[in-house]
Amino acid sequence: MRAGRLLLAALLSCAALAAGAAGGPTKVELLDLDSSLSDPPAPATPAVNALRGNAVEVVLPYREHGSWVRITTASLPAEPRLVLNGVALGSATLVLPGGRAVTRAKTEPSDDPDASSVASVFALPPDLAPGTTLLLHFADHHRNLVDVRLMSAAEWRAYERTLIAFSLAVYGAMLAFVVIAATYWTILRERMFADHALYLLSLLAFMAVTSGLFYVAFHDGFWSRAGIQAQWGLATMAIAFAVGFSARFLDIARDLPRTARGLEILRATLIALAIAAAVSPVATPRLGASMSVLLVLINFVLVGLGVHAALRKNRYAGYFLIGWVPLTASTTTRALQAAGFVEIPYEASFLSILGALWEALVLTAGIADRALSFRRERDVAQHLARHDGLTGVLNRRAAQERLDEAFGESRRHGSSLAVFFLDIDHFKAINDTFGHAAGDAVLVAVSKRIVSQLRSSDVVGRWGGEEFVALLPGASPEIARAMGERIRRVIEAEPVNVEGSRVPVTVSVGVAMLDARNKDSADLVHLADEALYRAKEKGRNRVEEALAAA
Repeated sequence: MRAGRLLLAALLSCAALAAGAAGGPTKVELLDLDSSLSDPPAPATPAVNALRGNAVEVVLPYREHGSWVRITTASLPAEPRLVLNGVALGSATLVLPGGRAVTRAKTEPSDDPDASSVASVFALPPDLAPGTTLLLHFADHHRNLVDVRLMSAAEWRAYERTLIAFSLAVYGAMLAFVVIAATYWTILRERMFADHALYLLSLLAFMAVTSGLFYVAFHDGFWSRAGIQAQWGLATMAIAFAVGFSARFLDIARDLPRTARGLEILRATLIALAIAAAVSPVATPRLGASMSVLLVLINFVLVGLGVHAALRKNRYAGYFLIGWVPLTASTTTRALQAAGFVEIPYEASFLSILGALWEALVLTAGIADRALSFRRERDVAQHLARHDGLTGVLNRRAAQERLDEAFGESRRHGSSLAVFFLDIDHFKAINDTFGHAAGDAVLVAVSKRIVSQLRSSDVVGRWGGEEFVALLPGASPEIARAMGERIRRVIEAEPVNVEGSRVPVTVSVGVAMLDARNKDSADLVHLADEALYRAKEKGRNRVEEALAAA
């Protein structure tokens, strides 16, 4: 909310400044000249176009050596400041009367107190006479939209404070979303979350470098040398990770496997292109416009995939479209503006920031939902991996693990441990007489009756076929014997109803207590198994204890 209020304040501030200056007589001309700073224009150099006002938008064309703009002043505000800004503005040099030149570049912050980190700001001489001609040289080779303003120092400083506060609030919010996505990836190890974190991080870095604030901290080294190329590289990297995230978030591979493979190739290609653009020693002035067009196309493709997923009843498509459609509209506007294809106020670039924040908020909610879904699926998978699919009790592997744990704890603490080995009597005859469905129903009923008689600390598992194992930590021989008898009686007492038939069921139980002769849990199970077989030999439907050590 704070970022939204700051954005509104910034837009209203700029709108007020532009409205107050719209009728100003300052003349701004883009000259028909492609030359470097060392080759200034002659006074009679013709202009490509001429604009009037104290706040105008100039579209710089592609130039091999740079562009010249001629400014003819009229009335000046108190402590006049010439303020230049652009989405991808590089170095700009103001040539004052008498030939003195002052250069500003966001990539190289100046110690001059009149300079700014968020715009190219020039302090004009307060005694500048009306009708004085100023020359501006832009070193950019690429097509670009530049906002040119003439305002007082007080107006500029007020706007600068609002802009910096807004930018820092946005960066803080974006960084929080990056941390959330990275945390999901750390926990779940799903690449979708990593792509979203890297997309937001690349977008955050792109915002910071285009605003100029990034270079306050990193004004030396690679980023400063790379300049505009690094900005385009970050934008391209953000597109790459957005493609990867979208494909996985929408689960494109399920319905459109070929499209998913194509998106993977596109993602890898864009990452390679981003790295190449950032480190290339050769200037690529048309890369920005090319990437702007590509960004627009990719955004519309992703929206189309979101619509397709929504039609396929993908529950996450709603999150995607709610977040991505406004982002597509705002970034398309900014991309076309940055490339100079559309002439709209510079403040419209703030809409892309607002769109990015909205997308990050909505899709962070979406990935939270997706993370919960992953967690549920993982919990279900873990449950199925450890539990018997028919009866719901532990399977043999999980029961063995719990038995090993209970054996170790009882040995360490000197506590007692009882193990039951239970077998359903005449189970083959039940299957042969009543059918396998009846046999399954008997297994389910027996497992429920066993569980109903055990304590909360006890464990039961299906050992295989019609055999069950129960662990009773801390049970004395008397408690174990009584528990075994109670289980036997409960199972015998009530036949199992299967499709109108009452199937009588009994069990034989072998009981073994942990003692000094048990080297490991396998010995304990073996003793319980021996006791079970004695119960079988003595007529079944009975409980037998393991023989005491000699």
